[in-house]
Amino acid sequence: RRDRGLASDIADHPIARQLARLQAMAGDAVITTGRHDHLAVDTMDRVLLRVMDGTCDHDDLLGAVTTAVATGELRITDTDGDPIDSPVDLAELVTAKLERFRVAGVLMRRDGDDATRNHMASEE
Repeated sequence: RRDRGLASDIADHPIARQLARLQAMAGDAVITTGRHDHLAVDTMDRVLLRVMDGTCDHDDLLGAVTTAVATGELRITDTDGDPIDSPVDLAELVTAKLERFRVAGVLMRRDGDDATRNHMASEE
């Protein structure tokens, strides 16, 4: 087995696979995981994936979602169709999304993604 650098836990500053981030930026409805599987993603997933380059902590990720809700890019509703926009509820959704990404093999260890490692080294 080859070590693909997949994260076994959720880091303070999570990193999504570079390919997944690129697919999210392109607006794709499906991304490729580190296990070479396909994962359907929604608008909130894409909002998160776009900024998961290892520079954002949980509060920053929540900020990206909150901004997307405020600008109308993202609309989250409960089963009755009422908007979900409270910071507490959105934080819980972000946490759930991160866990879904971890289980699916989308999150990378800090040293796990060559492209991320190269990008981070170029910023130093």
